[in-house]
Amino acid sequence: NLHAPSAPVIAVGTHCDNVKSSRERQKINELFGKSLQAKEKYPQLCRIDKLWYIPVDNKGGINIEKLRTIIESTAYNQEFVHQKVSLRWTKVLDDIVNTRDDNSWLELEYVREVGRKYDVAEDLDIMLELFHELGVLIHLTATEALRNIIITKPQWLIDQLGKVIRDVSMHGLASDEYEIERLGLNDDFDIYCNDGLISRILLVYLWKEEQIEFLLDLMKRTLLLSDWNFGSRGRREQLYLIPSMIADRNIDPPKVGMRCFIDFKTSLPEGVFQRLVCLAVTHSSRQEGSNQPILSKQSAIIWFGANTQIFVQQDCRNDSISWKAVNASNDEAVSTASHYLQVMNSILFKINDDVMCGGLHWELRFEVEEGKTVDYDTAEKQQLEPWFHGGQSLHHETTISNTMSAQGTPGKSKTQLMSYNANLESFLENL
Repeated sequence: NLHAPSAPVIAVGTHCDNVKSSRERQKINELFGKSLQAKEKYPQLCRIDKLWYIPVDNKGGINIEKLRTIIESTAYNQEFVHQKVSLRWTKVLDDIVNTRDDNSWLELEYVREVGRKYDVAEDLDIMLELFHELGVLIHLTATEALRNIIITKPQWLIDQLGKVIRDVSMHGLASDEYEIERLGLNDDFDIYCNDGLISRILLVYLWKEEQIEFLLDLMKRTLLLSDWNFGSRGRREQLYLIPSMIADRNIDPPKVGMRCFIDFKTSLPEGVFQRLVCLAVTHSSRQEGSNQPILSKQSAIIWFGANTQIFVQQDCRNDSISWKAVNASNDEAVSTASHYLQVMNSILFKINDDVMCGGLHWELRFEVEEGKTVDYDTAEKQQLEPWFHGGQSLHHETTISNTMSAQGTPGKSKTQLMSYNANLESFLENL
């Protein structure tokens, strides 16, 4: 729903040989449709013979051919399939795909040479943008390192990211344990698995020295990784933080301060909390006097300067993230909370615009006492401390996020304009 809301989805039920009667299949269909709320929430889910899924048996081949036919006909009915494309463009595409050999990526200069061969040099950027949108290849342009590489085999990219973002307890190591020990990387690997901090030398090893700068830029741009500037743990090379790899541990929250709740209403997508931590830690490293963050899989304490700390916590059961700002000086508590309300909201809009395709919807609620909260409008009207003072307001940015379009800037607030499609470095400088 976030990344491709209009793309048709075909649900496949396996082991249909174990479900003999049509009555049983109908019962499964009712349970599946009801638990998923398919009719109300997922209009893109295809109905097949009045079922929300197609039952198949991989071993016996039951309905396999039918599934292929359904996929082909569904794909053929998509509008983009019938989009007219220059024959010269398709010839360039054929050449770069057929000449890739074992390479999963090509350098931009090579693709330009192919483009000149077919007289499409001037249209090359437009061509690459179209093929990227169609999913034929991947070409990102946010940084020079990203722009210089064209991915012709998307699975390669998934495999590379999967080497550094993985459930080690379930999938084991991405590489040979003996080789890691032989290279003296045991300590690096332990820190990576427990603290989510990965050394450059371990990254180079896991990625087999292939397109390191491209992959680093990609992970930074998609907020999966950030530079770690809080000490090198005795290592000479740069460390990077990958929040998804932080182990779960208890962090005691500050005993003072009221919480702000970011309520995602329908669901809190996987990765939002980790990306929020990624941006917050990066912002922290730029504030003079910040202590090293205390990080866990579900919560974190992050300092913004010497006197201010933010405690942030994910609550997956209630689809919410809560946070509180604590300042060492009581005199500055109100201005601190008010300021970081703006900062945290900006971070949310950045995540929404850059990664979630504008599909995140949330509402801010403010704690007035244990177990009791009020919505944004009420808090603003009452000038609820420590969040509001002197008539300050977010101009309803949080509530209008439900209707905001990612396709333009009309109606966007200052915070949204700052985050919308902004260069990551510029965004952080202005945060």
